[in-house]
Amino acid sequence: MLCDGCLLPNGSCAFRGTSQQNNNICGENAQMCVACFGATPLCSNGRCVAAPPTVGSACLSDAFCQASLGPNAVCKQQNLNGAITYSGGYCSITGCSAQSFCPMSSVCLALPRIYSEEQTGCFASGCGPSSPCRSGYSCFGVGGGLTACLPSDFANPSLTLDTIATLHAACTTTAECRSPGGLPGAPFAGGFCSPEILSAADGGFQVNPDGGLAYTGNPGGQCQRTCRIDDDCTSDASEDLDAGICLGVSSTTAWCFKGCPSPRGGQATCRPGYVCEQLFLNDGGILSTGYCESRCDVPGRSCRDFPDGGARPCLPSGYCSP
Repeated sequence: MLCDGCLLPNGSCAFRGTSQQNNNICGENAQMCVACFGATPLCSNGRCVAAPPTVGSACLSDAFCQASLGPNAVCKQQNLNGAITYSGGYCSITGCSAQSFCPMSSVCLALPRIYSEEQTGCFASGCGPSSPCRSGYSCFGVGGGLTACLPSDFANPSLTLDTIATLHAACTTTAECRSPGGLPGAPFAGGFCSPEILSAADGGFQVNPDGGLAYTGNPGGQCQRTCRIDDDCTSDASEDLDAGICLGVSSTTAWCFKGCPSPRGGQATCRPGYVCEQLFLNDGGILSTGYCESRCDVPGRSCRDFPDGGARPCLPSGYCSP
């Protein structure tokens, strides 16, 4: 009987397609059996082949990752603003959630908040001293005792750290609004402190030309962050306007503000010195969720004049006259 496989050292045949062949005994055409390793570590029907891509595999195209990970797989090359490179490409699956589980040995991370991305994604997990990440990646703790292989550049101290302080928390320095040792994030994801009084270069407080302190209108200071979408303002990258809402503060910049459930209803869930301010929809309607804004009678705040130039009064309720 002809050997439809490979020859063992004793001259017997390890037939192709049977349990006689494995990753250490592989071959065809009656050649000597070999062990599969390196770029082709698996034996398939008598031939050493590459392993199918998994989450975290190097890649050059989405199609390569989709061959085994499905249509939502992507080959990540860099983060949204190009500040972070995924060395050699990185197979991931976008849009994962608690209801849409990642494959084994991977974990779903909320990228909008932490990694300057628009979607959640699956990342290779289970790394550690005995199971290191591939070149260009480091093992990060991601909470709950889990680890994940992420670009080593995420540990770059020059990157803006991600906010873990609660939005609207009192603060005097930006350090109080940033992660003290957790996962760093990418630029555009950083937290900062809007202080009550502006600091001077000598460590003291700035003084206005009239001799008074340079109050900002943020009593007690408050932790905020830059944002692109409302999802950037919550701890789990979901849209929860009561937790945080993204509002434009200029034509090019938006900040996260603490949401509140009772617009024009007083302090509500805001800190003392703040009231729940109203938001209007583009069509003129009123949004049921407001945002925490400082009272108009705190130092540094004032009400803009009416369109006709008349002074707009600050009401005892802490709101500007509508």
